[in-house]
Amino acid sequence: MATTQTEPVRSPLKHPKRRLRCMVISAVFPPEFTYSGRVSEQIAYELARRGHEVTVLAPFPNRPGGQLFAGYRRSLYRRAQAAGGYALIHCFSTLAPSSKMISRFFENITFGLTSACRLMTCKRPDIVYSNSWPIVATALMALVARLRGIPFVVAVQDVYPESLITQGHTQTQSLLVRIMRAIDRNVAQSAASLIVISERFRELYIQNRGVPDSRVHLVHNWADMDQQTFIPGSDLAFREKKQIPRDAFLAVYGGNVGPASGAEGLVDAFVELRDISAYLLVAGAGSRLQACREKADQFHCERVLFLTPWKDEDTAPVLGAADVTLLPTISNQSQVSVPSKLISYMLAGKPVIAQVHQDSETARMLEAADAGWVLPPDEPRLLGAKLRELASMDRHILAEKGLNGRRFALENLSRESNLPKSIRILLDAARH
Repeated sequence: MATTQTEPVRSPLKHPKRRLRCMVISAVFPPEFTYSGRVSEQIAYELARRGHEVTVLAPFPNRPGGQLFAGYRRSLYRRAQAAGGYALIHCFSTLAPSSKMISRFFENITFGLTSACRLMTCKRPDIVYSNSWPIVATALMALVARLRGIPFVVAVQDVYPESLITQGHTQTQSLLVRIMRAIDRNVAQSAASLIVISERFRELYIQNRGVPDSRVHLVHNWADMDQQTFIPGSDLAFREKKQIPRDAFLAVYGGNVGPASGAEGLVDAFVELRDISAYLLVAGAGSRLQACREKADQFHCERVLFLTPWKDEDTAPVLGAADVTLLPTISNQSQVSVPSKLISYMLAGKPVIAQVHQDSETARMLEAADAGWVLPPDEPRLLGAKLRELASMDRHILAEKGLNGRRFALENLSRESNLPKSIRILLDAARH
C-alpha cells in the first residue's frame, strides 16, 4: 500500500548533474503521523523530483499505538510505488504496543536486521539517509554501509543512551550505557554527515563523540505550512462536540502519551483547578493513556477530556480550539530530545507552556520566539498555578504570544527553509 503524498506531485526536474541511487531508511513514515516521518517522506519525494532513483525502507505502519494500521498485513518485505515517484519497501519488525523497554528493543533490532539485509543485497546506493531507531538498528545499517563503501548520513532525533538515562531505564555509569555510547560514537564518527535537530545535540556530538564540526549539521524538523489549514468555525464545532463551553479556558496536550511525555503530571495540575472553568484535553495515544484516564477518574476531574485516536484531520480544529498548549517533559528529557509537538503548537498559532530545563533547545526556541512560558519539569503545582494565572488573562495577550510562535515557525520550522538544507547535505555526501 502506498503512502498518501502531502502535496501535489510535480514533474521531476530534468537532467540532474548525475542521477544518483538514493536510499532513505526511516523508522517512522507516513501514514504514521510524526514530523520526523514526514521529513523522511519529503526528502524522498524531493530527491525523486530532482530525477534521482529513490527507495524507502520503513516498518509496516503502526505508530503511535503499536497496532498495525488497517489495510496492512505484515510479511518479510512488501514493495509499493509511492505517489511521489519513489519505491517504498515495508520491512518486517515486531510491534511494541506496551512501550516497554524489551518490546522496543525487539522492534528496534528486528527492523534493523531486515532493513540492513535489504541494504546489503540491493544494488549499491550512492547515498543512504538513515532516520532509524538509534543504536542497534542504526549501527547495523552503518556497518553494512561501511562494508559496501556507501556514504551514510544519520539523522539524530534523540541522543542515546542519554535519553534512556533520563527516563530511568539505566544508570549513568552502567556497562550498558558505556557499550551504547561506544557504539553511538563509532556510528557517528563513521558517518559522512550527521543531521541534528538542536544546537545542544551538535555540541554533544562534537565534544563528547569526537565528530568534526564540519560533519555535524543543525537542521530542525519541519512541517508543511498547509498541513494545519484552519477552517473558520471548526474550533467552535469541536468545542461543541466535546461539550466545552465557548468561553471556558482550554489547555490542550497533543501527541504521544508515552512514558517520557509527562502527560500524567497534567492531570495532577488540573486537580488544583476544579474550582474554575478550565478544561484539559489530552489528544493522542500511547502506553500511559490509560494511567491518565484512571488518574482523572480517581480525582473526579470531569473537565479532563481525552481524544483518541487523534487523526490528521483533527489537528487544526483541536489546536484551533485551545487557549494554550502544553509541552511537559520528565526529568532531564528536554536535554536529550526536542519534542516535535512544538512544531504543531507554533504552526497553530497557540501559546505554549513548556515544562523543560531553562538551557534546553525547547526553552531557547520559545524564548527566541516569545511564544510562551518555560517552567521546570515534574512540577504539577507550578503548572497549575500558571494555568490559573493564564485563565484570567486577557485573551488578546495569549493570542499575541501564539502569533509570535507562528511567525517563528514560518521562518525556522518550514519545509521551504529546511528541506533544501537536508538535500544539499545528502548530495554533497554522495558526491565526495
